[in-house]
Amino acid sequence: MSVFATTAETRERHPDSRLQTPYFKANYKTVKEAVKRLAKTLNYDITSENDQHGELFLKARRSHLIATIIQVTPTETAVDLKMETYRLFGLGKPKKTIILAIDTLKRTLQYKGSGLHP
Repeated sequence: MSVFATTAETRERHPDSRLQTPYFKANYKTVKEAVKRLAKTLNYDITSENDQHGELFLKARRSHLIATIIQVTPTETAVDLKMETYRLFGLGKPKKTIILAIDTLKRTLQYKGSGLHP
């Protein structure tokens, strides 16, 4: 991790296990509502919702977060997060925010695992 990095994102095979795609035992609608509550907790405004692509665009004063919700099966849903800060140096904030977001979702939804479908 570089102090210069202004973006961070989750993905299936991320080298950092904390940034691998998390999976939850819930349907799309339940996970979407949990992400909306997460936005309020992190002081982000929901500026765009696109159910066709499963995306929520969350905006704060100096950053934004894109949550992509993918329903894999009727009872399994994944959430990929991408955060970008508008500062000159990220100072680890994007990564820390994503880890905090995942931990918050784990407390509100039934967590199945990370990187389950490489």
